[in-house]
Amino acid sequence: MAARKASAVALILIALFFTGSLASAPEDFPLARPVQEAINVQEIERLERQFADGSLPADEVIRLAGDLIGQYTGQFREKRRNDRRALPVPERLADLNADLVRLMQIVRNRETGAGFFYERSPYMQRLYVLLGQAYEAKKEPVRALSAYTTALRYGAFERPHDDPERAREQDRARLREEIYHAIANGMGDADRLTQEPDAQIRQAGAGFAETLRQFRQLRLDVEEARRLIYVEEAKQLRGGGDPATARANYERLRGELEQTEQSLEAVRLGIYKTYYERESAAGGELLHKMALLSKEIETSLRLQERVLNRSSYYRGTGNVLGEERTVLRDFVGYRALLELAHRLNPRRAEYVQLLAEEYRTGRDLPRAIMYYELVVDLVGQPGGQSTQGLALSYIRLAGLYADRQNYIRSVQTYERLFARTEPDLWQGVKERLRDQPSTRSLADLLDIQTTFRLHLADLMFEKTGPLNRAKNLYEQSLSELRQIALPDEAEYLLRQAVLRRQYEVLLRLAAIERRGRQSEAESRLLAEALQIGRRLEEESGAALTALQSIDRQRADVSAQLKIGPEEQELSQRFYRLSYVERPIAAEKEASYRSTVQALDLPQILERQAYLAVRARDLNTARPLYLEMIQKGRGDQATRARQNLELLSEGPAALRRLKLPPDFER
Repeated sequence: MAARKASAVALILIALFFTGSLASAPEDFPLARPVQEAINVQEIERLERQFADGSLPADEVIRLAGDLIGQYTGQFREKRRNDRRALPVPERLADLNADLVRLMQIVRNRETGAGFFYERSPYMQRLYVLLGQAYEAKKEPVRALSAYTTALRYGAFERPHDDPERAREQDRARLREEIYHAIANGMGDADRLTQEPDAQIRQAGAGFAETLRQFRQLRLDVEEARRLIYVEEAKQLRGGGDPATARANYERLRGELEQTEQSLEAVRLGIYKTYYERESAAGGELLHKMALLSKEIETSLRLQERVLNRSSYYRGTGNVLGEERTVLRDFVGYRALLELAHRLNPRRAEYVQLLAEEYRTGRDLPRAIMYYELVVDLVGQPGGQSTQGLALSYIRLAGLYADRQNYIRSVQTYERLFARTEPDLWQGVKERLRDQPSTRSLADLLDIQTTFRLHLADLMFEKTGPLNRAKNLYEQSLSELRQIALPDEAEYLLRQAVLRRQYEVLLRLAAIERRGRQSEAESRLLAEALQIGRRLEEESGAALTALQSIDRQRADVSAQLKIGPEEQELSQRFYRLSYVERPIAAEKEASYRSTVQALDLPQILERQAYLAVRARDLNTARPLYLEMIQKGRGDQATRARQNLELLSEGPAALRRLKLPPDFER
């Protein structure tokens, strides 16, 4: 009995102890300290400053930022439970956290993002951004991507301030009130305001919730005052009532309501607009970084997959990889994150350029054209953004229109490009267009504007006209082509490219003169093109002679090795001739031979001879036909022989000349 009484007394004492402890605690005693109390903002600023100036290494930043984050998140039992939970991800992606997995799930399933975000906390967002930057400095893209994703969760996608202005008239009042509530819950959140660095936003947000409450109450009071007017008027009919006082009270309340609404509107169109633009820019930049990191990670994974499945990749048959599985385009995560960044900050031209390039490489031409047009519009506005990359956007857009056979729009795009006069417009275009930085091409010798001036002239000549505009562009480009110093024989491919481009431009100028019935100008241009062709023929003959000389030397050395004792010097000479000098000479000869064949000089000779016959200059026509017999193919040589016989008839032979079906008289 005594033991039972002692136990009861002990239980009572314990109960009184805890009751007293709880009774003495404040009514608003929190379960955990908020972010602004758990983390010292001066520590965040110090870390940001020291990391920016390079005085603190990335490893130390990661450790210190993690400690600051742990001061808040370490309070929660759920956090510790999540840390012990293993994620079922591949070993190479073991650093992906639950935040990133959740974001990928939202993007894939097109879910609402409401369950993705934590509370709005600028302190936590700054710490996780700093953590991501440190991981980027350490070349750890997976961990950086996870840190940036968590930083995104401590922000929010705020409601656009101008939704009412873009809606129908009957919906504007409702949308304005929705934005007021969004401001009160977002910008005016009490915990967020204590972490807000901008004093004006803190001041406006602190009283906004109370102003909104007054607005809603005044709206009810105005409706009640309007009802009382009718009540007082009814009483007046029965001999009592005071409608004048009721009307005065109604007008007073309505004035207060209008004044309160004006205060709310001033915040929406002023401070909140600034806040929304700032948060949208910060969120867009975060998503932009995440997009670039996701592309880097996916690229490395695809390249790794190519190596691990090398034979399957190149074979591409049956149930194997094939090229499309590992091709370096169509990055779904990269595209989705960029689209979201563009939605947050639609005026940022850089996001639009990256989206346009991604859709272009993925061959989604309509979307690529849409985004390139948007880039041109964004940068082309007065006071617009930097013109870096603008010329490349115009060039890509013109090429996409040409791919879709919309040649008129392609020409218009080029003309819009050449009409711009910004000094840094063409900066960096040549480097970004170069496929192989280690080799030189014709584009490296020409001014970048001349290269695309020739593209525009080709479009006008072949597709759209006018020919007089194409002629002016060709003449301007030809004068610059003639000023280029021809590369030496060591760069024979580049030398051929310069001469062949001059040859093509001369032929097109001759065709324009032919359509304008300018025979003398056409003949002069054809003669200049023929001179270039003969020059290439001479160089081709020299390349063939060099190859034959190497073959003879190789045969002589081989014979000496067969009839006499093997000598090291002869063996080395034979090896060098066979495996060093001959392959180089054979490649050079084949290149010249294919270039000369592509020129089709007999066609120019036939045209020149025809113009000479038409001008009654038979003495000039005969050697041209003789040269055509020597260089032409079967049908060309046959026509040349027949026409040479007809020249004995004198000028009357013009009507009986044998010409190809597509010949332009």
